[in-house]
Amino acid sequence: IQKAFVQRPVSVVVFVFSVTGGRIRDEDMVAFEALNKSYRLKPESLCIVVNQLNKKKRTPDYERETKLRIESLTGIPSLPIAFINEVDDDDVAGRQEALATLLLVIETRLPAQHEKHHDIQLQLDQIKKAKEEVKAKQEEFDRMKAAMDAEAAKKLAEIEALKNRPPQVVHVYHPPPPRRRKWYIFVTVRIYTTFCDVEGEDDTHGPPAEACSSVPLSLLVFLRPLHPLRPSCDRTPPAWPLLPLWPS
Repeated sequence: IQKAFVQRPVSVVVFVFSVTGGRIRDEDMVAFEALNKSYRLKPESLCIVVNQLNKKKRTPDYERETKLRIESLTGIPSLPIAFINEVDDDDVAGRQEALATLLLVIETRLPAQHEKHHDIQLQLDQIKKAKEEVKAKQEEFDRMKAAMDAEAAKKLAEIEALKNRPPQVVHVYHPPPPRRRKWYIFVTVRIYTTFCDVEGEDDTHGPPAEACSSVPLSLLVFLRPLHPLRPSCDRTPPAWPLLPLWPS
């Protein structure tokens, strides 16, 4: 590994994980952590390959679950991962398919310079301790995944129960529309009536002025506009045409 980085300091790193029963091997994860600590691999120039998968035993969610597992164990989000199936030596089409899948992932990476910060040191006791830590991380991930799967199954069951329940009558209260404001106009009209108390008056000239008296009469007139105001209008009533009144 050190010789490869010396010969090609600016490169794209392709790290290959092998699996046991579809699960990432603890030894490979320990090796990746040691390499990452030594060279501090840049995410933009790093891609992962999960190799030798059994195509017939792969579940539909295997790639999604494995991608989440690797990102959780490595602590590097959004890693491009190529899943390569087992290919026989005489399977030319399978080899071409695997090569095309690998190239699609590598083409998305940018070469970067990788410098060694310290030597890769993996003593026997360190490897054993690292494997135990990786195993504990994988078990924690399995517990979280099981809890999330159980919660998802519970939500799906609730949705199915809602779909299959009998129809229910829902009463919705619709408040009446607001009453529109109406304006009314009251006009007071004052009328003067003249009374004369004279006997034997002359029909030609009429009664004398001193014999007559004027009595005022008040009349309350109720007027309603033809078009009431809308609620959004101003509170000031509209200007109506003046009505002819008798002089007071």
